[in-house]
Amino acid sequence: MKLSGGLMGPEGTPRDYAGRLAGTPVFLGCNDVDPRIPLARVHETARALGRLGGAIPERIYSGIGHDINEDEVRHVGGLLAALGDVVSGVDPGGPNPPTTRPETLDR
Repeated sequence: MKLSGGLMGPEGTPRDYAGRLAGTPVFLGCNDVDPRIPLARVHETARALGRLGGAIPERIYSGIGHDINEDEVRHVGGLLAALGDVVSGVDPGGPNPPTTRPETLDR
C-alpha cells in the first residue's frame, strides 16, 4: 500500500522488475498535486506493478497535499480485513467460519 507514494529512484530508472505479484492487491493513493510525489510517478508505479500482475486500484485525490484521507483509510482497512480473512481461512464471501483450524504445536 502506498499512501502518497510511488516507486523510488531518479527519473528514467528502469521499471522492468523480475517476479510476479499474481493478483496481490496494491493500493496507490495520492493527491493530484503532491509537493513530494509527482503524479507521473504514481502512474508509472501503477503501470510497473500492473505489469507484474498486481491488482492496482489507483485513486487520485484533489486538495489533500501530502496527507491521507478517510477514503484511503477505508480502502486500506478493507484490504487488510480481506488479507486477515485469507490468512485465517475465512471465506470473505461466505457467512460460515472455517471448519478446520491449524493445529498448534506442543513443545
